[in-house]
Amino acid sequence: MALFTKKPKVVEGIQWNGDNLAEIQKLVGRTEACTDEEGGLIVTVPHGRMYVTRSHWILKDPSEGVLILSDFHLKLRYKAKK
Repeated sequence: MALFTKKPKVVEGIQWNGDNLAEIQKLVGRTEACTDEEGGLIVTVPHGRMYVTRSHWILKDPSEGVLILSDFHLKLRYKAKK
């Protein structure tokens, strides 16, 4: 039996703070993909639309597309690149 490790991958991400809509639109790649709505954000992802609250992360993963993660789940799945 052989053992393998998964290659690390680098993903881009921005934390929604309520004031950085332009940055998130640039990350997602389409200006119509994000709409500011009463302090939250609606992001169109391949499988539908997701509501994002402040402090959540929007990630662009080449293999999974756009991901929405809480700070807790981000730290479980990813490690900050130095």
